[in-house]
Amino acid sequence: MSLSQFEVLQKWDNNDLLDGVRLLLTVTEVISLTELFQLTKLAEIYRKQYPLFS
Repeated sequence: MSLSQFEVLQKWDNNDLLDGVRLLLTVTEVISLTELFQLTKLAEIYRKQYPLFS
């Protein structure tokens, strides 16, 4: 995970996985479906490592 990806995910304020991927897309260029799946996996990992406590 790059620093810019980590920083943008710190602004993630809910557990909606698609919202996390949307945030990642603002700092990451995706040119294939494989890269999109990798971003989804990154968002899942981040969500598990830094869970929100409401």
